[in-house]
Amino acid sequence: MAKFPTVRLRRLREDSRVRSLVQETRVHSEQLVMPLFVRAGKQLRNPIGSMPGQEQLSPDEVLREGEVLLERGVRNVLLFGIADEKDPLASVVSR
Repeated sequence: MAKFPTVRLRRLREDSRVRSLVQETRVHSEQLVMPLFVRAGKQLRNPIGSMPGQEQLSPDEVLREGEVLLERGVRNVLLFGIADEKDPLASVVSR
C-alpha cells in the first residue's frame, strides 16, 4: 500500500478566488466583540457564575471596562441590560 499522500490535489489552489476561501483563518482584535452585562448601581462588579470571566457591571464600571478594552485593541462591545426584577415569565417588571 502506498504512503499518503500519493496524489497532492491542487485544484483548490488554482484560482485566487478559491484560494482566498480555503486559506488559514486569522482573527484580529478589531474583529472581536466583547459582551458587557449592565445593571443599575454604582461600583458594581458581580461575577456571573455560569460564565467564568464575565461580570455584571454598573454603568460607571462599564466605562472603565471600555477603556481597558480599547487599550487592548477591542473596539466592539455588545451591551446586555440586566433588569432588577422579573416576573415568573421572565418579563421585565415596570415600576
